[in-house]
Amino acid sequence: MNKRVFLMLAAVLMALMASVVYADKISDLQKKAESGDAEAQFELGLAYAEGAGTRDLAEMGDDLALALDGVEQDYVKAAEWYQKSAEQGFEKAQCNLAWCYMTGRGVKQDFLKGVEWYQKAVKQGYAPAQNDLAVCYHNGIGVTQDSNKAAELWQRAAEQGWPQAQFNLGQCYAKGWGVEKNLIKAMEWYQKAAEQEFTPAVILLQKFSEL
Repeated sequence: MNKRVFLMLAAVLMALMASVVYADKISDLQKKAESGDAEAQFELGLAYAEGAGTRDLAEMGDDLALALDGVEQDYVKAAEWYQKSAEQGFEKAQCNLAWCYMTGRGVKQDFLKGVEWYQKAVKQGYAPAQNDLAVCYHNGIGVTQDSNKAAELWQRAAEQGWPQAQFNLGQCYAKGWGVEKNLIKAMEWYQKAAEQEFTPAVILLQKFSEL
């Protein structure tokens, strides 16, 4: 057996072994989700949203990927599981369900419902939801445009260490969106985001350093 054939067979064997482990994990997750476990419902929704179980096998060919027991991407099922989890108050699911409504993934696009679910997660102090709801206020999507409210929400998320919010708050200070323009504060928040390797902040600081 030549080396190339051996490596191909080894790769297939590893993929098959991984698929068995993954299938068991999904089976356990499904059981927990069906029993009403909010976190499991969220994780199962995430698996359907991402199409977990087949992404890493794409390079091996469609036939092999389809033969393996994975979860195919299905936004409708993802939204259904997010809904079940969100209704139990799980903030991550509330935020993801809001995203589904804002983008029309798995549900009919509805900005008002998206904002409602973001607000529920925001009330629990969930930083990603604070950031996303701030975007809604900044752009007037599903709510009346309000730069002050957007800046306030970005501030709350930024203080929790969410890099996107840190960058967006930097933009607020740089451009005077909802706050008094302050380039020193803008740079401080850009730096915090860059330290977490948030790409837009890294690129922006690199451009400043080249001036």
